[in-house]
Amino acid sequence: MKTQVLIALLFLTLSPFLTGMGPVDTQIRKIPGGTMVEGSSTTTLEVPYSKFVKLMCEYQLAGELSDDDVIDLQLPVTEALAEELIETVPKDLDYVRDAAQKSITTSNCPTGETKVVGIVNFPWPLRDAWQISNFSASLTGTQALIKYDFLAGTAKESSGYWQIQQAEQGNTLLIAFFNFDIGIRIPAFLIRWAVGRTFPHLFQAMEDYAKEYNPRNFAGASEPPEVTK
Repeated sequence: MKTQVLIALLFLTLSPFLTGMGPVDTQIRKIPGGTMVEGSSTTTLEVPYSKFVKLMCEYQLAGELSDDDVIDLQLPVTEALAEELIETVPKDLDYVRDAAQKSITTSNCPTGETKVVGIVNFPWPLRDAWQISNFSASLTGTQALIKYDFLAGTAKESSGYWQIQQAEQGNTLLIAFFNFDIGIRIPAFLIRWAVGRTFPHLFQAMEDYAKEYNPRNFAGASEPPEVTK
């Protein structure tokens, strides 16, 4: 059960998105004296940098990357809903899902801050998970940074950032840094197993989606996007 929650939290970093992708280099470290785990995962995607930045700025697309992903939805939401979820921390995921779908807003990306709700949906009897995070994005030349700070949800902590850089031959270098704490000590081999399953699959889904992607909510769209799931 705890292992499944761990995988769920890793998927929620998105996320916050490889036929042809480069090797995935993953580093994991357990913080001494506590239950916090931090790490990073790096790869090169065969997708143009400018196109991939636009995709990553459409936070709601994380729920559409692949039918095989456990991500149920990830949506930019209003400040009013964010304040409510942070204050009440509801346990009813149907309530969180419905509230997020009714409170969609446009994302402030590639600059500015956005509150984002993420939900992963496991088959019974595994426990589902959710969190709300503050996503802040910045863009400088050939590098973009999307940082997410945990505000409330299933875990004690689940934060990190996506670093996106222009690479050689028209590709994109993607670095995912994460730290999480589900409140218990997790054996190192389970962490490596969970991360080893999560990121290669997620990166592959990102690249596959990006190759067919057409920007639809970038640089100040006037209306929120439709939810397709």
